[in-house]
Amino acid sequence: MQTNYFPAVLLAGPPCSGKSVLAYLLSEHLRQLRISQYLLRAVPDGEGDWYQTGEMDIVHVLRAQNRRVFTPTFVSHMRKAIKQRWLPLLVDIGGKPRGDQFELMAACTHSILLYKDDVDYAEWRNYLARAGLQPIAELRSQPDADDQILDYRPVLGGVIGGLEREAAKRRIGMAFGALLDRVSGIFQATDLELEHIHLPGAPCPPLIERELARALNIPVEKLVLWEPGHLAQLAHIVPAAQPYALYGRGPVWLTSMLAAHALPAPFAFFDVRYGWLETPAIVAQGESNRLDVTYTPSGDGLWADISIPAHGILEPGPLVIETPPAADGVILS
Repeated sequence: MQTNYFPAVLLAGPPCSGKSVLAYLLSEHLRQLRISQYLLRAVPDGEGDWYQTGEMDIVHVLRAQNRRVFTPTFVSHMRKAIKQRWLPLLVDIGGKPRGDQFELMAACTHSILLYKDDVDYAEWRNYLARAGLQPIAELRSQPDADDQILDYRPVLGGVIGGLEREAAKRRIGMAFGALLDRVSGIFQATDLELEHIHLPGAPCPPLIERELARALNIPVEKLVLWEPGHLAQLAHIVPAAQPYALYGRGPVWLTSMLAAHALPAPFAFFDVRYGWLETPAIVAQGESNRLDVTYTPSGDGLWADISIPAHGILEPGPLVIETPPAADGVILS
């Protein structure tokens, strides 16, 4: 499969120019338009959609606890994910690329440049030219300004405002709308078209997340929102001890539940970064890949704070954690 035919659009620009907010808004609106894509945050800063939607006092603490630095292994891992993409990508590589991090830029196909002043503009235009990316838009980011469109062709140019971290302060104007039109024109693949590409490679009979949601009367018109209470319902409609290959964008805990439900039969799931992945048949006992874990009682069961040991590297393979105390349930943090 020639996955590199899918576009990979780089969100480029200096720190604090609104890239992460713009990336989130583009991904969210593309999903609402039923246009398949994935936002790859190729930065080890711990951010995700949760950082844009959660309570600010909480998400700032969580982000500070999970912030990491670039390593050669991480850069190589992300470069491979971009080059071997399985669907259109929006890519955020942060605002201070150095050394081999420029290889992440070169692995993309298109660019959207956000800049704050003329110095930023000249610096980042030079970066993008060296990477050979096709520009989609070059927009000056001014949080308090009204949107302006100064050029439509060949590159969208102007001013974009309202790219604020706090949802209550965000504004979506004409520049965002024009940019969304440009990106949706490039990201033409629909969910059904991608299913026709991806499902033939499933190593087991496929379970499609959207169909599971419909069976539980969960709305599927936009983003499917799973709740923990749905797991018990799924156990009644999905036969146990059967091989399955899960396809969809559901949360990790949904995949984990179905993998355990399929045991001892094999189970696989589709990851948009790597394609089809099969879960290990056996979890071995031992010290290899041991994670640091602290268990704390909570009203919802047992809260498990898990972190990678000080060396910061976790190799593929079975993971080992300390056996938790008896509890009604365990929440993995």
